[in-house]
Amino acid sequence: MNFIRKTHFVLLVLLFIASSCIPLKDLNYIQKSSNTKTNTEGIIETNKTDYHFHIDDIISLNIISRDPNVSNLFGPQVTSTISSAGEALFYISGLTVNSFGEIEIPILGRIKVENKTAEEVKAILENKLRETYKESAFTVKVQLSGIYYTMLGEVNGAGTRVIYRNRLNILEAIANAGDLPVTAKRKKIKLYREFPEGKKMIIIDLTKEDLINSEYFYVQPNDIYVVDARWQKTWGIGVNTIGTIATTFSIFSGAVATYFTIKALSEQ
Repeated sequence: MNFIRKTHFVLLVLLFIASSCIPLKDLNYIQKSSNTKTNTEGIIETNKTDYHFHIDDIISLNIISRDPNVSNLFGPQVTSTISSAGEALFYISGLTVNSFGEIEIPILGRIKVENKTAEEVKAILENKLRETYKESAFTVKVQLSGIYYTMLGEVNGAGTRVIYRNRLNILEAIANAGDLPVTAKRKKIKLYREFPEGKKMIIIDLTKEDLINSEYFYVQPNDIYVVDARWQKTWGIGVNTIGTIATTFSIFSGAVATYFTIKALSEQ
């Protein structure tokens, strides 16, 4: 009878250890998926939609012209080289989209940019400049002053970051934040994204390859990613096999010791 009880105890311990370990299918990024869309050459299709400006975005406008009256319209010129001022340089020299969805430029006045792409704003500005400076030759460059995003929760390097690029995907953003620990829920990343009607929450699965086809594969300015922890973290298990075994036996040995202590006290 004691042998049967011991066998049951060992089986329970082994079952607990097995259920506590995190399987690789929950850890590996971008695993093969039957839903992934590829072209005839096997290349995965991406959904590279152009970004539409929102309120509070900071836009960098640059103009190249021989006429100083034209080139000075947008204030200090921001080059591709970031000075020691860092992101403050872009914040000071960039134009913020106001609560009406507009930017204000000397002489040209207020320009509606909300829900417009960089190419659309570029075309609007060039048309207005031609109306005012008919004889001048110029080139206008419109872009975001960096991509700002935030990562919170079960992340090795949580916080808000800015990347001075025109495009950034979620895998690059995670790598820039120090990657995710094994105790992070990769299948249920919460993304809070700005839309014209307000913020929306979208669930992202980092383990599926078809994420690359999704419109949420690329980061947009002001995206907020919230990463929840798996239940194993609360128990301090699942990180590795040795740690799981040690924690498991610690729990069970503590339970057994408590049981025999209570039993001994009750028999007194």
